[in-house]
Amino acid sequence: MKAGSSKDKVHYSGMSILYILFVVMIFSSAHTFYYTFEKLGVLESFLSAFGVVFVSYALIRILFLPCRYILKDDYLYIQFGLMRKKIPYLQIKSFEKSNTILSGAGWSLSRIKIVYDEKKFKIQPVAIISPKDRDAFMRDLEQHIAEIKAQSESN
Repeated sequence: MKAGSSKDKVHYSGMSILYILFVVMIFSSAHTFYYTFEKLGVLESFLSAFGVVFVSYALIRILFLPCRYILKDDYLYIQFGLMRKKIPYLQIKSFEKSNTILSGAGWSLSRIKIVYDEKKFKIQPVAIISPKDRDAFMRDLEQHIAEIKAQSESN
């Protein structure tokens, strides 16, 4: 199926303001502002702080946004900034709600843990995602998996 097909179901990531604040705080620490204020003055300190925040925002925007999950005909497509992952529905072993703090493709702690089978790994791969509406996403995913299994059994 072509990208952007009318059959594709797109779910966007939920966003926790705490995650965004945490990332911005890391990039624009008070220590940097204090150091530049002491050495350069008010205007230069403001400009350097603004520059740090702007560069931080640009990096976050490029590296982590957009964050979406697209249910294609044959696979789940996960896009988290520059990272992209295709998980065929037939490889999905289970999925469940999760509030894990493990790293995942999403901006919220209201997550879904997807366990899938990929032959190139010796361990069981897991995808952690955080769609805005977990229940709707899980219903849609379950429907897609059921449809693809029915098609594969009839062939």
